[in-house]
Amino acid sequence: MGSIVEYHFNYDFEDHYIFDSHWVVSDQLFTRSAKFSLKPFPEWAVRWSWPAGLPPGTVPPKQEPDKVVRMTAHDIPAFEIEDYMPPENELKFRVLFIYSQEGFEQDPAKFWRKYGKKRYDALESFLSKRKELGKLRFQRRFPQRLPGCKIAEDLRPRPAVSQPQLRASQIR
Repeated sequence: MGSIVEYHFNYDFEDHYIFDSHWVVSDQLFTRSAKFSLKPFPEWAVRWSWPAGLPPGTVPPKQEPDKVVRMTAHDIPAFEIEDYMPPENELKFRVLFIYSQEGFEQDPAKFWRKYGKKRYDALESFLSKRKELGKLRFQRRFPQRLPGCKIAEDLRPRPAVSQPQLRASQIR
């Protein structure tokens, strides 16, 4: 005696959660047939991989003309949990999606040159802002060094006004 269980569900992703896209193919129960699909974020490049492999006989996922990535798997074996095993998700059949705003560079030399330039530009941007803040801090401490500034003119040190000297004989 057996039964057939069918289910269908949708994920409603919150803002910025779409970039954590992945499919977990294997589960604790045997699966006769499973269909997966993902419509990638259209403004960023996406690639996918399956680090633990795919079930035997499964055709790797591919992007179709409608820009949706699809995969169908049949006869997926149940995933058995054992004591002292590595983390489950590292051993399960799964497909990971990786997004990149700049696209994916195939040549390692070009990739590292582009990456180094990007990091250098970010550092320079940060340092130039620091220099500007340092100048502002200096100008706040020493406003008299600002030429033409009315506040600076008001705060310039004034020559000492001579006070009349009092003699002890004058004080009674």
